[in-house]
Amino acid sequence: MSKCPKCSQFVSSVSLAEVNVNAGTKQWVGVSYSCPFCFSVLSVGIDPVALKSDTVSDVTDEMAKVRQDIAALRSQLATLLQQLVQR
Repeated sequence: MSKCPKCSQFVSSVSLAEVNVNAGTKQWVGVSYSCPFCFSVLSVGIDPVALKSDTVSDVTDEMAKVRQDIAALRSQLATLLQQLVQR
């Protein structure tokens, strides 16, 4: 079991708070872990659940764009094939 570096109480659980984590142009949802006795911040990090959710959402959005691009290319290819057949 760890001790809080500020109040020296044994810490078996922490208080959790949502924070924003800024890294250049990217912003993530983060979490702050605090001592439940003196509320001193023990650590801050990127929320792994939010990171996973954001990653899945970004990949899904990109896949939808790729599907649209493929559909547009198929349409253009069909038009070109029709033009070639008519010649």
